[in-house]
Amino acid sequence: GAVKWNFEMKGVITVPRAGLSDDELFEKAIEAGAEDVDTEGELVEIRTEPQQLHTVAEELTKMGLQPENAQLTMVPKTTVKVSGKDAGSLLRLIEALEDHDDVQNVYANFDMSMEEMAAIMEA
Repeated sequence: GAVKWNFEMKGVITVPRAGLSDDELFEKAIEAGAEDVDTEGELVEIRTEPQQLHTVAEELTKMGLQPENAQLTMVPKTTVKVSGKDAGSLLRLIEALEDHDDVQNVYANFDMSMEEMAAIMEA
């Protein structure tokens, strides 16, 4: 719990784009009660207050969007840019933590390019 202050509990819903523009997706999500929308990539990430997770997911379903995943998670308040040798060490640490039997979830606040992450994972 030493770094818990750097994270906040949020509801996170992922939905496929379904041929909709960023503006259309944002409009539907806000209308459903979401507080933030990330339209990067093929899956759209919609964030809600924790107590609104299921309500927003149901509203999105009524609007014709099929949530692929809806869960409570810890979202970082700020992120730290990581690259090079530090990036490799960080990913190995996270992998070791995830593999540990006593660990249920691992949350991190790093910012790393997808290209660098893929290169590290291939090595």
